[in-house]
Amino acid sequence: WVLVDVRNVSNSINLTKSFGYDFDTVKIINNSSSALLATQNGNLHKIDLTNKSLSSVLAEKVISFSQYDNEVAFFASETEVGGAETDNKPYFIGLLNLSDSRVDKLTTISTPGQVAYSRFYDNKYITIFTDDEALLYKKDESSDPISFELKFTPDTIKIGHNGEFIALS
Repeated sequence: WVLVDVRNVSNSINLTKSFGYDFDTVKIINNSSSALLATQNGNLHKIDLTNKSLSSVLAEKVISFSQYDNEVAFFASETEVGGAETDNKPYFIGLLNLSDSRVDKLTTISTPGQVAYSRFYDNKYITIFTDDEALLYKKDESSDPISFELKFTPDTIKIGHNGEFIALS
């Protein structure tokens, strides 16, 4: 992974070489591109380019993640050491607070998938995509999620600029 500075290409950073990890996923999480989230073998880390540091593991067995503001929603495997599943739902949705590294387990899911975390006006939404179904949770409400059927399993998820729409392909 290389972070390219388009205004001054000589300031570009080879993340793989700088941190010694072959990252699976890298996402920019701030406007200056000095803070990144990255997974390496399912371990979620924060990269701080200002002080050239890599955090300890923030969450393990991460399949996908989506960040909004100072929180990260993620889809992870819930297998114990030795691979034994904890129940009939071997995956879970977690919410990581980047300020204090606290992880809250939101719900368990029976099949792997992807997650999108967005905001529209003052409401935050966590949308879970598994198989051919999507579940839309309003973050600060305890009500049941809105479920809707998809005719495909999305590979790519893009959240619109103001958070009102999520594009899937």
